[in-house]
Amino acid sequence: MWPLLCQWLAGASVKAAAQSLRLPFALETLYQLLQRLRRRLPVLRPLLGQKQKAPESADADPLGQTIRHFESVFPTAACPLQAFQMVFARPLMG
Repeated sequence: MWPLLCQWLAGASVKAAAQSLRLPFALETLYQLLQRLRRRLPVLRPLLGQKQKAPESADADPLGQTIRHFESVFPTAACPLQAFQMVFARPLMG
């Protein structure tokens, strides 16, 4: 999921990112996962804020802002989403 989010943040469409990564999911599944992640932002953002203030972001999309926040809180993690779950002992998707 993290590589997909990074490509999306860099400007690729979800479809283009999924195709370039050769993800084994139907496109509809990826859109549903992204919607689920968006619904979790009210829980995820305050937890990230406990570790570090959100970085300045030109992203108007709250998901984009949160991805940048994940990057800043877990800069050395191969997958910041996994690192989040390990540090906070909470599932990412609820």
